[in-house]
Amino acid sequence: MKPTMVNFAGFHNSDKGAAFFIFEIVSSHGVPPWAFTIPRGDLLFGHFTNVTRDKRLVSNKEDLVIELIAWDPGRQFYSIISTN
Repeated sequence: MKPTMVNFAGFHNSDKGAAFFIFEIVSSHGVPPWAFTIPRGDLLFGHFTNVTRDKRLVSNKEDLVIELIAWDPGRQFYSIISTN
């Protein structure tokens, strides 16, 4: 897995502060313990975060918390499952 961060709250509007969406990009080459190949970019876990008043980055506890994003080769688009 490889993490990537996106600032989704304050990139274009710094008055909103900062909140990050952390993607974990999952891939596999079909070797144990996986029985199949997952191409890079076909499966992602997204974690929503917030910044506290004392400037700590913490997991979001309200609204969106985590997303599972998976490429559907039959439909040719990403399916997203969100939880809060």
